[in-house]
Amino acid sequence: MLAQEIEIPLADDMAARVPRRPEFHFSRDLGGYGWIFRKGGYLNVGFGHIADGDASGGQQTFKRMAAAYQQWLSSRADLPREALERWKGHAYLLAPRGRRAVGDGVLLVGDAAGLAFPASGEGIRTAVESGMLAAQAIIAARGDYSSARLAPYAASLARTFGHRRADMLSAIVPEAVRQAIAPLLMRSAWFTRHVLIDRWFLRPDVRPLEVA
Repeated sequence: MLAQEIEIPLADDMAARVPRRPEFHFSRDLGGYGWIFRKGGYLNVGFGHIADGDASGGQQTFKRMAAAYQQWLSSRADLPREALERWKGHAYLLAPRGRRAVGDGVLLVGDAAGLAFPASGEGIRTAVESGMLAAQAIIAARGDYSSARLAPYAASLARTFGHRRADMLSAIVPEAVRQAIAPLLMRSAWFTRHVLIDRWFLRPDVRPLEVA
């Protein structure tokens, strides 16, 4: 997953004109999306795509799509000019393509462990949940932080997050087909409600983590 974003402090005059509701704008291949939403006194604007950050082709695809999204943003009068400045970003892994999360004196959580939801790229929930599991493992280790003693944490990650799969259309449908059907899907109220919002973003099927 590749993503870039910018957070802009909202002055009073700016706050009166920027969007009040979160906005998501999907790429034609349904492999990524741009967003605009408020975070307290800031406006967060960005773009993410499941393009492979380790491959030159994936990086070029991301740059092209991010640039197209920024160009589209430039036509909007309700966004501050700062929204088009250079965005900061990074690449990170999506579940289930994680990495080794346990070592001597080391536990990886969240994006560092590659736990973000594969469909949306959202990683706040998985960061919090893996942090809870890490805390549980540290307490259970009783001062012995060898990789062998911390190994149960890796098992907890596999049990909690290992079943997740990349369920976006971009993972199973050829790009040419996706570009042809995407406009039709986005015009469907059923698809946007039950697949896009519920299955890819809100994930009501994923039960809250319970840690003793």
